[in-house]
Amino acid sequence: MIEEFRAPVVDRTVISMVQLGQIRELRTPGMLDGELKSALLSRLFERIDGIESYEGGKYRVRSIIQKQCRQAASFLRGTADEYKPFRFKW
Repeated sequence: MIEEFRAPVVDRTVISMVQLGQIRELRTPGMLDGELKSALLSRLFERIDGIESYEGGKYRVRSIIQKQCRQAASFLRGTADEYKPFRFKW
């Protein structure tokens, strides 16, 4: 489930912050300072609360993740014939 949502949620948020100049050089390579970490988490939560089209309706990303988890569980239990990954529109 992580990979299905990593790029459109996390990567997209980080790339956006870099492009807007909100992430520059890290003080300690590979480490986020407290202020940057807070800003990143805030933006990630905004993204997860964002609205996307899904199965003919509009849903929060967090609800889509939950629905996809349920769909995967049904497939693994054998009560669904297939699992269709969610594809975000960029």
